[in-house]
Amino acid sequence: MSRSRMRTSGRTSRWRGVVVLALLSLTVPACQGEGDPGSPTSLSSVTQRELRVAAAAFFADDTGYKEDVSALLVHVDGTPVAGRYQQAVAEQRQPLAAATTAVVSLVVGIALDRGDLESVEQTLGELLPGHSHAMSADVRGITLRQLLTMTAGFRDDTRQWRTSSSGERGDWVASILRSRRVPTDRVHEAYAGWHLVSAVLREATGRPLLPFAREVLFEPLGITDVVWRQDPRDVTAGSGGLELRPADFAKVGQLMLDDGRWRGAQVVPSSWTREATQPQVTFPQFVEPSGQYGYGWWVLDAHGHPAFAATDRTGQILEVVPHHRLVVVVTTRIGAISRVGVWGPLSWVAQLVVPVLDG
Repeated sequence: MSRSRMRTSGRTSRWRGVVVLALLSLTVPACQGEGDPGSPTSLSSVTQRELRVAAAAFFADDTGYKEDVSALLVHVDGTPVAGRYQQAVAEQRQPLAAATTAVVSLVVGIALDRGDLESVEQTLGELLPGHSHAMSADVRGITLRQLLTMTAGFRDDTRQWRTSSSGERGDWVASILRSRRVPTDRVHEAYAGWHLVSAVLREATGRPLLPFAREVLFEPLGITDVVWRQDPRDVTAGSGGLELRPADFAKVGQLMLDDGRWRGAQVVPSSWTREATQPQVTFPQFVEPSGQYGYGWWVLDAHGHPAFAATDRTGQILEVVPHHRLVVVVTTRIGAISRVGVWGPLSWVAQLVVPVLDG
């Protein structure tokens, strides 16, 4: 039996057990701290209650999540139906960590549609001419597509390229370009390349990523409370550093669910939302969250239904299951990696939430 199947089997048994605890403890119609859930007309009252039971099961004592998860949101067809905030309030931003890359991917799609970028086959030599001094011949030939799929071979040695100031004077971009590379058929969670994507967007649009994203993505979605860290050269961090309110992160999921449309306006090209969430590369050595990766989004199976997710190994997750028009957001304390991680929340969606919607 493969590692992924063994983990799935173990998680399934555990979730079935904690449902019993959740049923015993659920004495109110909504999970504590979630606010007032909505009532999508497509869902029966029984289904909505079962979804709240599933949310309660997520926080059952033996999951280890009660102390670590700051927010859990379950939306169906754009309406919140279950969830909980704890050790946090709805108005509080949460760090997305590496799940940030899914948002960067959407901005790339917008830049391509506007003509700021020509194609994903453009090379670093073309896209970052001001850093040509830091590039070897091989690096100059790396394409934007390779950066978007984490197959450019850059090592994710963040301690080196984020803290090094000698020689490059705090230039993270140059440090990454000069860093030792690994075989390009291995991913190694190579999020360093996503910082280069941010630098590419700055060069192409003439603005740092954050102000550009505010105009073309966040403001159209009504997202106003945004923090996004920058490197010492004022390049917006591409591999992390974005903070959003969980409900605003759910808006990003709804945008993807609706093929890039928001309230009748096409914010992200529909062709890009489809391309970004289709398998572009496969990494057989990965079992969490899956071995298939698009552009910033992991491509999944949720109880027999196609799904995709933005994730970080600390448990920051945005998962979308189009068949059921389902969007799930999980945010955690960043230091909670050991007890939350990626696979637990994703298996909870697959083993408890989706079966409820299957009926």
